[in-house]
Amino acid sequence: MCIRDRYQRRVHGDCIDRRMDTNIRLFDAPASTQGYVPPAASMSGDSAISFTPEVKVAGFPIFAPNPSPAPAPAPVTEGKSSIPICGLFTLDYYKPYFNVTTLDVLERIKQPFIPNKARFFSTIQGRPDFYGPFWIYTLLIFVIVVASNINNYVNTTNKTYSFEFSCIGLASTIVYSFGFVFPLILNFIMNMFESKTRYADILCIYGYSTVVFIPAALLAGSGFGLVAWLLLLYAAGNSSLFLMTNLWTELEKYILNKRYIIMGLIGTSQLLLMMIMKVRFF
Repeated sequence: MCIRDRYQRRVHGDCIDRRMDTNIRLFDAPASTQGYVPPAASMSGDSAISFTPEVKVAGFPIFAPNPSPAPAPAPVTEGKSSIPICGLFTLDYYKPYFNVTTLDVLERIKQPFIPNKARFFSTIQGRPDFYGPFWIYTLLIFVIVVASNINNYVNTTNKTYSFEFSCIGLASTIVYSFGFVFPLILNFIMNMFESKTRYADILCIYGYSTVVFIPAALLAGSGFGLVAWLLLLYAAGNSSLFLMTNLWTELEKYILNKRYIIMGLIGTSQLLLMMIMKVRFF
């Protein structure tokens, strides 16, 4: 049924009915009513229509229907994504650990060369990465292989020398094992001692600590045994001091007298890595 509004007006004592179809635009709001939104009066029922209060245009009272309210937007969760139970085997799990810039990586690489400053964790600001450690390990493997062959070439008495490719697999196994497995063991022991340090933090700091082995291994390929010993010993001591200084600041928050066990484990692992590199490659 068409809705009609009935307006009555008395002219010279006669009653005139004026019927207006609501499909016609009712009015253009005058300037005095612009910007004013009066409270709506609602009708009960499923087909309720809300009207604004009376507005007079040219002396006629007009009730303009309000537009239907827009539906409320769906809630949005910021910065959260659903990760399945086996999220460890998905790429989304590792994306945050590779979300670093070149400046971030360079700033973190500088830290191990100043081992007595405990500022690594304040530098990463709770954002550990795997990008830097992975490429540090890979570059260290390349340097070990090249320097080892140079060392063998210098010390060989044969006129002909063939490149030793077998050391690539051995160097990869040693470096990646120390780089990824040892932080896992260290994190397990620290958790047993009620530490709250995460595996990602330990892997990150350990990975960057091995950057000092790269120049040491490169220079150790000079062919002089004593020089190689000194360089590798310096790298092991530097990386150990860097790890102990920075982890000590974290461990003293949670672990009391057991922190010395962690320090001894770190020093032993770095000396073991140095011994393997010297005996097998140099």
